[in-house]
Amino acid sequence: MVTNKCKTLALAALVLAAPISVSAQTQAVLAESIALPTLSVLSGKQLKLSLAGVECGQNEYFTDSANVSILANGTPLEFIRTCHDSVLAFTPINRSENTLFVEILLKNRNLNLRYMAGARSYAYNDWQLAPVKEVLK
Repeated sequence: MVTNKCKTLALAALVLAAPISVSAQTQAVLAESIALPTLSVLSGKQLKLSLAGVECGQNEYFTDSANVSILANGTPLEFIRTCHDSVLAFTPINRSENTLFVEILLKNRNLNLRYMAGARSYAYNDWQLAPVKEVLK
């Protein structure tokens, strides 16, 4: 049995799919230019953000730093930034910052990160965070 809600969703999917296929090539280029860092969980529920394929040393953002501030859903957190072998990585500076980052992830549906020293922002949707949240529970 197909409900009206299912019909509406199917129609919306068809309407939304048309423009996507027309501009798929443009969107692919845009997606490559604003790559989303991978959010992973290491041992002991240690969180890590990493972005592969960067040119380390290209500018200040792609160099090591012992203390950088990132807003996570509006809450300032301190991270260690490293850039080695074309991988930019951010890890919370200590256990309490990691614990706070985990709490922010688990309490919120989405995650918005803003690098405070520049104009870089990243947004993760609930479906992107689901695997990470599952590991953290």
